[in-house]
Amino acid sequence: MTDTYQYEVAKLLFLRKIKATFFLIPCLREFEGKPLLTIYPQLIRKISMWGHEIGSHSCTHPDLTMISSLEIEKELELSKKYLEKMLGLKIKTFAYPYGKYNDNLIKLVSKYYESARSVWDLKSPLYYTIDLRYKIPALDERKKDYIKLLSLLLTRYRGIVLVFHSNNLRKLFLIINLLEKIGANFVTLTEFVDKVMNVK
Repeated sequence: MTDTYQYEVAKLLFLRKIKATFFLIPCLREFEGKPLLTIYPQLIRKISMWGHEIGSHSCTHPDLTMISSLEIEKELELSKKYLEKMLGLKIKTFAYPYGKYNDNLIKLVSKYYESARSVWDLKSPLYYTIDLRYKIPALDERKKDYIKLLSLLLTRYRGIVLVFHSNNLRKLFLIINLLEKIGANFVTLTEFVDKVMNVK
């Protein structure tokens, strides 16, 4: 994955009039040996100007369930301040590193952010999470099956949250194309929370 990969995804989504939320680790220049977009603040600002949402993924991406409350607060506050200073916008959303969370972490995150997402909360009565790293293998051979599955999920839940980590653009756009076929709308996480989760 190149350091500008998220930017390229954001650009392609913008050209298709699709908005998304991009979660950044602002206090690191690289993660797991791969350069991060944070070395190009101007590209992050461009992503935001295209209408995409920027969210925090913590300052340095530790397992927040394994560190002290003081360290957690530092991770949450510094990442939020860094991104807000860079963009001149309020940062409202957070993604739990490694998808891990507990009651204490939820409480601390709620002090700084309006909403947060995980990759493991698959049993919500309101939405279904699809982590594209694991859940959508062999997509080409079974497109009709996936259309049925996605249609069923959108009938049963108020929405689907797609979590995309890899540099497989083909897989991402295959899923987007399938969702468009069944009339799905694409929104940022904040819009999802405001328009979907808050519907009584």
